[in-house]
Amino acid sequence: MIIEDIKYQVEQFSNFDNVRLVFSTSDENGIIYCKEGKIAHAVFGAKKDLDAFKELNETEGSVSIEVNIGEPPPVVSLDKTFNEIMKLIGAAEAEEPEDYVQSFPSTDYDAGRDENISQVDTKAITSIGENLANIPGVEGVLVVNSSGGKVIYSKGIEDIGFDSADTIFLYEHGKNLGNIIDFKNLKSLLCEAHDYKKIIMNDNNIIYSLKISSAVQPLKTQMEAVKLLESGSK
Repeated sequence: MIIEDIKYQVEQFSNFDNVRLVFSTSDENGIIYCKEGKIAHAVFGAKKDLDAFKELNETEGSVSIEVNIGEPPPVVSLDKTFNEIMKLIGAAEAEEPEDYVQSFPSTDYDAGRDENISQVDTKAITSIGENLANIPGVEGVLVVNSSGGKVIYSKGIEDIGFDSADTIFLYEHGKNLGNIIDFKNLKSLLCEAHDYKKIIMNDNNIIYSLKISSAVQPLKTQMEAVKLLESGSK
C-alpha cells in the first residue's frame, strides 16, 4: 500500500530535524514535512493534513518518493507521529504487526553504546577512514554510527547531511534484503547505477560508506576495502 511505503520512508529519516518527502501516485502529487520525528504538515492533491492521510490510506497502487534533508516545514499544522495520525483517521492497527518489525528493523545497534558514543575509538576509525580514502578509485569516505547516522569521520564528501542519510538508507535496505535471503549479518554491499557507485560496509554497527569512481572496477575495490577494514579492526 502507498501509505506503508510513505511510512517506511518517514521512519528511515526520523532522526533528522527537518525532512521533506515529495511523492507522486498515478493520479496525484503530495508533500509531507517532518520535524523532529513528527509529521508537521501534509498535502495530497487538494487535501491537507488529516484529510490528506485519509486519502492516502484509501489509495492503492505505486508511489514515487523523493526525500530532501534540511527542508523546514512552511507551517506546523499537525505535530503528530505517524501512528498518532493513523489512530486519528481510524486506520486499523496503528501499531506495526510483529512480522513488519522483524522485516524492517530500525537498527540493530546496541542502544547502550549511544550512552558511550564519546568513548568510541574515533582515532582508530579516523585511521581506517584515511586508509580507505587512499584506495585507488575511492573519491570520498563517510563513517557514521548505525543509530541515527551520527557522523564520526568524513573525507571528500560535499553534502554530509545528504550522504549520511543516503548511507543509512542503503544500509537499512541492504539489511532488509539480507533478512529475505537469510544473511545473518550484513558486512558489505555494493550499490551501482550508471555513474553512481557506492560501497557500504558494517563493522560492529559502525557504517563505512565509500564513494567510488566510475573509472574503476567496483568489485575489486570492494574486496580491497573489506580486507583493509577487517585488518584495521583487529
